[in-house]
Amino acid sequence: MGVPIGVLFLVLFPATIGLLLFVWGIVGRRVGDRPHCRGCGYELGGIVQNIPQCPECGKDLTAARAVGVGVRRRRPWVAGVGAVLVLMAVAPIVVVAAPAVFRAQPLWMLKQEATSRGRFAGPALSEIASRQRRGQLTAEEVGEVVDMLLKLRASPNPTWTPDAGKILVAALKDGVLTAEQASVFYAGETRITATLPARVRTAESSRVQVFVSDNGSLGGGSDPNFRAKIDVLETTVIFRDAMGKTIEVAARAKSSDGKLASVGVNGGLSFGVGVDIDLPVAPGSYQAEITTVCELSAVGLNEPIRIRTTSAAAGITVVEAGAALLTVLTGEESPEIAARLQQAIKALPVQLADGVITAGLTELGCPVPVVGELMAEITDPDGSSRRERVMYVTILRGPGSPAPNNVSEQGPAPKGVTRGSSVRLLIVPDVARAERMTGIDRVWGSEIDLGSRIVE
Repeated sequence: MGVPIGVLFLVLFPATIGLLLFVWGIVGRRVGDRPHCRGCGYELGGIVQNIPQCPECGKDLTAARAVGVGVRRRRPWVAGVGAVLVLMAVAPIVVVAAPAVFRAQPLWMLKQEATSRGRFAGPALSEIASRQRRGQLTAEEVGEVVDMLLKLRASPNPTWTPDAGKILVAALKDGVLTAEQASVFYAGETRITATLPARVRTAESSRVQVFVSDNGSLGGGSDPNFRAKIDVLETTVIFRDAMGKTIEVAARAKSSDGKLASVGVNGGLSFGVGVDIDLPVAPGSYQAEITTVCELSAVGLNEPIRIRTTSAAAGITVVEAGAALLTVLTGEESPEIAARLQQAIKALPVQLADGVITAGLTELGCPVPVVGELMAEITDPDGSSRRERVMYVTILRGPGSPAPNNVSEQGPAPKGVTRGSSVRLLIVPDVARAERMTGIDRVWGSEIDLGSRIVE
């Protein structure tokens, strides 16, 4: 396909003008009418007609173009304007042609750029990943790339992109990494943190939230080639009071296999799992340190590896049984927040497709965390009404709420709900579930009426 004449004109015209201005500015123009030696610049004045040679350098002044008239003065600003015009015209061409440049490079050059920590590292890794997907790399070449990436990952402040993670995941899947390399990689890249709520009740069960991530090293959590399973084997909490006395509490397995919790994941290591633990600890303020032992089974591993982590000590308050753990806000106590919630849900989209209701709960700009259930209130033909749960709701993003949003947006449509029917939707709070979560110290406690909606 040819390039449109208009595009050529827009590129070539400013480039030509810019080049002419640049040359004119560098060469300059002659100023003055006094003769001088072209060899050394010596000003000859009126003696040029009387002497055959330059008294300064000895150049033959009778030769053609040996004597110049005036001096050239450069114009830097003109050259600068010309250079800017040329760059403005050429830059789009360079940007468009950049991928082709990387496609033409040999592997050794791409590897060099990938480890350069410069602006070309990302495009170079992207091209290597593309060649790997297309089967254009031999097993030996993939092995060389893997060695490079493992060294790069182990270096301080490595340049790392999702493409680098995808290269490693594909290599793990294809068995390019040895089991030992895979074990070392997973042990170094798997990040496990465990947290308890800031307030817990004595003599009651609480939940340790275990978060697992791959530190961004395995393709950003969206690689379809990645499969893994995490088993939580041990969770121990050590409470230390102000006097230095410690109390150790261990979670007990509820299943016959001795595991506290298990979860399988696809795409990457990025998920959380809860472990229930009894806390026979007297009320008071403590520093709590959580030790977790997990077993990881993942693509590329011949056998599971164990990863043991201990979290940094964090402050925790143990209160009497039955005491409140969160500040529960209601419409009566906080009418302004209630009004803001109602305003936020006015445009809440609700759709029904293939027996599934989708509610755009991420559109809610919640001023306070909301934890509960989205309920559909349905009026049956006989005039009776019933409520059915559509989905669990956890909206934590809001002022004073550091935890991320984790909103379930889809749920099965209740019986009798069809496209075009009217459904009254409500969010019913679940304070007990909120108390088992970390990262929040308050929660909304009143029903939120989303109103009657026509299911589109």
